[in-house]
Amino acid sequence: MNPQTDNDDMREMYVYHENLALGLAAALLRHNGHDVSIIDLRADRKNEREASREITESEFGLIGVSVNYATLPSALKLAQLVKMSGPATIVFGGEHATYLDEKLLGEYRCVDFVIRGEGEDGLVDLAGAIESGDDPYALRGVSYFAEDQQRVVRNPNRTPMPSLDVLPFAARDVAQRCRDRGVPIEIGILGQRGCPFPCSFCNANRFLGNDTMSLRYRSPKNLVDEMESLLPFFAERNLLLRFYDATFVTRSLNSRSWILGLCAELEERQLRIPFDVFVRADSFDFDNPGDLALIRRLRGVGMVSTYLGLEAGDDETLDIYNKKVHTNASLRAFTELRKLGVWGSTNGVITFHQQVTLPQIRNTLRFLRQVGLCTVWNLTSRVETLPGIRLGDEMSVKPRRSVWDVANYDLDDPAATTLLRILTDLNTNYLLPRFEDHLTRRLRDLVRIKCFYDGPAAWATTEAQLEAGISRIQQQTYAFMDGLLTRLDADPRWAGPAHGELLSFVDGQMRALGALQATFLTTLAPNGTLEPVLA
Repeated sequence: MNPQTDNDDMREMYVYHENLALGLAAALLRHNGHDVSIIDLRADRKNEREASREITESEFGLIGVSVNYATLPSALKLAQLVKMSGPATIVFGGEHATYLDEKLLGEYRCVDFVIRGEGEDGLVDLAGAIESGDDPYALRGVSYFAEDQQRVVRNPNRTPMPSLDVLPFAARDVAQRCRDRGVPIEIGILGQRGCPFPCSFCNANRFLGNDTMSLRYRSPKNLVDEMESLLPFFAERNLLLRFYDATFVTRSLNSRSWILGLCAELEERQLRIPFDVFVRADSFDFDNPGDLALIRRLRGVGMVSTYLGLEAGDDETLDIYNKKVHTNASLRAFTELRKLGVWGSTNGVITFHQQVTLPQIRNTLRFLRQVGLCTVWNLTSRVETLPGIRLGDEMSVKPRRSVWDVANYDLDDPAATTLLRILTDLNTNYLLPRFEDHLTRRLRDLVRIKCFYDGPAAWATTEAQLEAGISRIQQQTYAFMDGLLTRLDADPRWAGPAHGELLSFVDGQMRALGALQATFLTTLAPNGTLEPVLA
């Protein structure tokens, strides 16, 4: 079960996408003889009551729910409805549930188990125990509330599965249903699990290896076999295959060996699927001709878009995030990847943290303007106190108001607090931040895809015109933000702009974005397979 995103920002920011974790779990359950249905509230356009009714009528015995902080409210509503109607066992999984299992199970009796960390084989064992009458409370890697002890019990962690090739290919039920309805949906895939980088704002370094820090790769043949099976989903040539690997390529010998094997496998089969990957600013040495050749080779086999973890344009902020990379390196990486035609439509940014100052924010503002990512959405972003991250332990936090609360802290600087309030109000009250980010990402992705299939020369003029249009819009955002910072510098007690000034900025930007959409969406998607962001 994939719950609804209980967050208007995310609903409007992202197109439909399949929950890969559920697809992997469903595939392994079926491989072990279990009957499985996948319900995706968002992609299937169901509410919690409709999903609960379907579960009750189908008499499912085990309900597995993949959750994060944005879907927890929907997941818990659904769990409560299901428990009202029958005795089904309900299990939650995912990063948020893994590291907040005690609070979740302590406050909600509608959840029977949490499977911590990597969940596929744990879910198979739980299903098998329930079906055979064995003791599910003895399984490794599960947490549960013990009524007789009135406390949450956390069994020892499971050992991560040693080989990813033993997993069957992810079940694509949701993607197929969307394709049958003519609804575009993002398709994801994993080539590896683990992350060697201990960034303080992220828990991938812990979660993806069940707290062992291990890094595991699928064999290139196994991975490309699955990619080949996905070809029908890319027949319309309007989507990127999303690699969800935490860091697709590093400079380690193991990573480079795997990448070279993947390139060779894709070249031998002449498989043509454009894909997007997560990389770091230090994934490549841009002074090394061999690394530049590797990037060109990767582009040739489909890597046309890179989600570069920038995080900030200020070195003090990057040190707090424990990125081990500084602004000049990030700028160099972004510039070089753009030259090579593999830059991304969006990149990770976290502007606000607890100790942030106005000079740090101004540095990030200037940096984002340089790289063409100066959007209200990026400038509004703040550290989220996700369970399991080290930065959360280092911050002065308040008790979570709910199990899904990831903003339980105040900023130290009063002027930065005022700025965050102004931007948050803008984001809450107006469509602009979400529309701008969604539209520019979509248009840039489409250009990357067109360049891959038709060659860069065929779309060079369109791409230049698109970037010029985006740049003009972002220049207005830069000027607006710079004005806010200047006034707060002069008077830290300034309360914010007058409503008329804010409205003038929003209306002007929305008109410009509407013109950008009208100009380029029909050019890049003439067959109408992608509906406008704003109808």
